[in-house]
Amino acid sequence: MRLNAGLETVRLKHKRNSLRENQKIGKASIIMSPVTMEFTFALPYHVNMVEGQVTEDIVIPLAAPKGKIIIHPPKAREKRYAYQSLEEKVWVADLVKIDIEREVATTTSFDDLRTQTEPIAKSYLRRFLRYCRAETRQFWIDLRRDINPSRVEHVSEDGQKHIGSVMLTLRTLGVTSRLDDSSWKAICQDLIADAEVPFHVEALLDAQLYSSQGDYRMAAVSAAMGIEVIVNSYLKKTLRQKLVDTGRTTESQVDKFVEEISNRLLVTVGLGLLSAVEGKILEGCREAMQLRNDILHGKKKSVSLKEVKEAINSLEQLISVDEIRETLG
Repeated sequence: MRLNAGLETVRLKHKRNSLRENQKIGKASIIMSPVTMEFTFALPYHVNMVEGQVTEDIVIPLAAPKGKIIIHPPKAREKRYAYQSLEEKVWVADLVKIDIEREVATTTSFDDLRTQTEPIAKSYLRRFLRYCRAETRQFWIDLRRDINPSRVEHVSEDGQKHIGSVMLTLRTLGVTSRLDDSSWKAICQDLIADAEVPFHVEALLDAQLYSSQGDYRMAAVSAAMGIEVIVNSYLKKTLRQKLVDTGRTTESQVDKFVEEISNRLLVTVGLGLLSAVEGKILEGCREAMQLRNDILHGKKKSVSLKEVKEAINSLEQLISVDEIRETLG
């Protein structure tokens, strides 16, 4: 998936006073120079930020070629507040700056430098936004949107500049989710570990995004997919602990049992027997699964906002159950 973010500024800094011989090919030598490429991405949506928090850079080492990625705390072209209370202020950011520091041959042209480093910057931007979306639950961060350069500027040692076109789009957001110190540290850990965002988390965020765009059928299907993944994962892990680990059956038999039983029965009977999930939550999950089946099999042509809200709420409630959360990790 790609997201629509504008590349606003790229700056190139040559530190020629620290040139050194790095590699030799025959009689010729390649002189390497430390170079910093600075990318500022203009986002097509805002990221909610808590005032006074998220002040430290995320630094990720690069192995080949040796260097590092620096992701700076998001900023805004014009700072404005979306929410204020006695406890905290929330403002909206629309810029993300990413620096790439590495050594390159002094003969490398600007076009070659940009060709080499821009894909890296965009890749880390997508990863950062994916983790930001998951850790802060800001579902409106739409990873499906294209990346379009808005402004590109290269400033070399002799002052020459190269400037590209400008194209910016913005979106007004709510303040129910926000980026703070806690989620910023979690994103840092996710990036370093190259963590996998749980499917049910992305399914929930996708359902909320579809709902906000008025696509209620896709919202209902996404919510039901999240429920299905949780139920299957929870039951497989629980049954393995109770039956496989005690030698009463095999792992393949457990998997086959879960796969062959209908999802609605797994919700009402499976979870009902093996978990402490309340009956009201189980019924809501069952109805969400039924709604998904009716949509996919053509029995239901349209979905109401009320039905979507109930399906999303059922997924959120299921995720919030301590026993489910602890089992899924």
